[in-house]
Amino acid sequence: MKRRHILCGLLLLSITFLIIQSYLFLYLYPAITKKENIEAIVKTLQLANIDIFLTDPHILKKVVQPELRTKSSSCSFLCHDEPVTWFGIHGNSIALYKQSSVKQTLEENRFIVREIFQQQTWPQGGAGVVANDDSNVEALGTTLTHILINRERYTVCISVFFSRGQHVFSYLWHHKLPIADLNELPWQLLSQSDLQMLDYPGAYDK
Repeated sequence: MKRRHILCGLLLLSITFLIIQSYLFLYLYPAITKKENIEAIVKTLQLANIDIFLTDPHILKKVVQPELRTKSSSCSFLCHDEPVTWFGIHGNSIALYKQSSVKQTLEENRFIVREIFQQQTWPQGGAGVVANDDSNVEALGTTLTHILINRERYTVCISVFFSRGQHVFSYLWHHKLPIADLNELPWQLLSQSDLQMLDYPGAYDK
């Protein structure tokens, strides 16, 4: 009987400790909004002199269609229900990124950062050709192609865009995201449809 009382007491102490720990965590680390996450990431890159540009179709649509904007004055553009927000940087910024402390700074602010390196590729067929699948590329060496950044339940995916083509046929090209390799937390919580924007390589007009 005495042993049972001791076990019950220890159990109650453990539960009390967990409750106190949870309250302290919520007090010290209040919930982070999607807007705060995005602003922190963008500011960190800008402080490293890395230009970042928006590629998220949901947000860009709000720019041209005001009726789609949310009623919140503090987050009329950046907030949407999708779990991933999409940005891009130019391939010329890779050296700056590697030399900077961007990853360390983000991790110190409780972000999880996953850098993805792939074989650098070039569409076959000359200037102006858009690569749509893996059979249309040639390997040129390994390079940084994507940066995945997560804090709490919000993810930002930064794709690296490379200049392709010549003169009037020039465009920006990015690799596809190797979704099958994202098999650890928190990335495995994202579904195929969440990441379908980068199912294939893509090209954008400059």
